[in-house]
Amino acid sequence: MSDEHQRAMKCADEALAHRRAALVLFNKALDHESAAARYYADRPDYEPTRAVLYRSAATLACDCGKLDSAALLAHEGLADQPPP
Repeated sequence: MSDEHQRAMKCADEALAHRRAALVLFNKALDHESAAARYYADRPDYEPTRAVLYRSAATLACDCGKLDSAALLAHEGLADQPPP
């Protein structure tokens, strides 16, 4: 095999390792942000903080490929009439 192919495969391996590490970190961020959002779940007087936290958690869920969780978080965030 050519040297260029070997270099390409090394770069691809590094990229995959970073992607896996990033996914672990995104999942941790999702756990924390979901907990923060749900802390304000029944506190509509804390708008727009409540809605912003839910939006952030839903975005992180999308980043993790958890689209069902993202939809649920978005639905929860839209409850209690958040500000436009």
